[in-house]
Amino acid sequence: MDKIVKLQLPDLMIGQILDGLEQQRHVWQATAHFLATGEPPDDVLVAECSDEEEAVWIAGFYDEIIREIRRQISKPS
Repeated sequence: MDKIVKLQLPDLMIGQILDGLEQQRHVWQATAHFLATGEPPDDVLVAECSDEEEAVWIAGFYDEIIREIRRQISKPS
């Protein structure tokens, strides 16, 4: 099991982290779409990976990270 890390950061920093994670999720979603259709995206670069399945998995992992951070910051303190 992964080690659990607890961070305390200002809201502004958390917002910036989430923005970066959302951008990476978008890159991997675009990569999966490109690998599935051959159509290059207009607004984002395509990441390097083995195949569409890997890109979908990575995009999903970013989504999981984003959801977990949002879940934790929405909990009452």
